[in-house]
Amino acid sequence: GTYTNLAPSGTKLTFTPTEEKEYIITVTVSDDLGNSKTRSVAITSLGSKLAIDDWNVAGEGFLDSKLNPGEHATIQMFVSNTGNTAIAGLSTITASHGATLDFNPATVNIGVGETLQVNLPITLTANFSEESVTIQYFISTQNQNQIPAILSADIEIPVDFYVTINPVTELITERIINISGRIANPLIQSAMLIMDGDVEQAYDINVTNGSFSQAIVLSGSLAQVQHTVRVIAISGGLTAENTMSFNSLVPVMALRATLTWDTNGTDVDFWITDPNDEKCYYSNPVTESGLTLDVDDTNGYGPENITTQNIIPGDYIVKVHYFSDHDSENAIGSNCVVVINKDENSTQSPVNYYGYLADSGDIWNVTTLTYDSVKGWRIKPTNSYGRVDSATLPAK
Repeated sequence: GTYTNLAPSGTKLTFTPTEEKEYIITVTVSDDLGNSKTRSVAITSLGSKLAIDDWNVAGEGFLDSKLNPGEHATIQMFVSNTGNTAIAGLSTITASHGATLDFNPATVNIGVGETLQVNLPITLTANFSEESVTIQYFISTQNQNQIPAILSADIEIPVDFYVTINPVTELITERIINISGRIANPLIQSAMLIMDGDVEQAYDINVTNGSFSQAIVLSGSLAQVQHTVRVIAISGGLTAENTMSFNSLVPVMALRATLTWDTNGTDVDFWITDPNDEKCYYSNPVTESGLTLDVDDTNGYGPENITTQNIIPGDYIVKVHYFSDHDSENAIGSNCVVVINKDENSTQSPVNYYGYLADSGDIWNVTTLTYDSVKGWRIKPTNSYGRVDSATLPAK
């Protein structure tokens, strides 16, 4: 084909084709000993030209008008012919690693100056690790001299992975508060919540279709306390986090005991039997002496808390029971932590106990707290294990 403006410059060559024909470009490299290597490439000239003018996210599962890891959505692309001849051919689309496309090759015709809307269903993996997806649009066609050619255009679509926490604006006076929000990955199952920067108050939280709601237990205080909540989520190589603050003024408790565990989808129960031999647990959440269970967490992690403002002399027997791992075939073990605060208004440090339950029905005898109106508290650690068949307990 004919051309103008030929300008070779080192390893670069520029020219302007003036016909829709094939052009052969040859490169020869020689050394001082007379050796040489030659390679050629064929380039087809076309009068048409592709451009992707715009795009948007439509028909998504995670409604935020953005493309998120783990999401199935539809990308609407607007492909234009910015050349001076019409385009007719077979269109195909490819995407970068971690993205799956549901697109079948199709015959298209795009006139000069016309724009074609292309709907592209796309799914990103749950552990997608890139900050963008590259989409390439191709049309296999021929020029006016029936020489095969491929036109292409590509776009970079950002992938948004983030955490939002619903704000708490009022003064909190209840001991239990639910922290809720969203994580921009509908396939993530868990994340981490940290209260007040304290690793002892780190919670593994359940996430369902990108949403979470976690019960948090607040300590009692005689003055307002400002709390900070930090939620951290991981998607492959991407990390997102957010922070929210609120104030509380919660009545102090004479005794507060907290149970947490480390497995999702499991039901572990907290029991404390008071000196009247009345057990505070899911089927009897408030005893006559004042022991109160705040919540029966049946789907993993906890916390479950038993508190009282009224201490009576005698033994408080603390136990943890594995009600169900919700798996009839496999035993799912859980590491458990019990934290006991004796008199929230005092300067005493909490006492931590660590145990392990191997399967449904296991029971951990944690400790016995004995209160004497003169001598105060004494602790008699038990740390023994046994079994109580959940079928013999009240149903949930």
